[in-house]
Amino acid sequence: MIRKSLLASVLACASFAAHAAETVYTFDSVTRVEQRGSLLITGVLVNETTPTTVTVPLSSGLLTESCLDLVNTVLARPEGYTLSVVTEYVPPTGGMIPVPGYTKLNGCSVDVKP
Repeated sequence: MIRKSLLASVLACASFAAHAAETVYTFDSVTRVEQRGSLLITGVLVNETTPTTVTVPLSSGLLTESCLDLVNTVLARPEGYTLSVVTEYVPPTGGMIPVPGYTKLNGCSVDVKP
């Protein structure tokens, strides 16, 4: 019985993971960056007219450091670049040890404006 419920929990977790989708935020301009446990980026998204603030989770590691470097590049020359930030919401999982849902940073990039 325990084996069946453990297998069901594993399968449920796998199906949740398969449905998690990435969200891409592409900033045409960045007007403010604030770090408070997470990185808060404020700016105007491409094809929008009003500023939006996106919360980007931070963790230690090369990806976070690289993204911070790219944010600084855009801040130094906002008229020259767009900034894309990719996040993914990972839904909560049940089972013997439940894990709450969270958002993770999947990547970021800078593109030269035409």
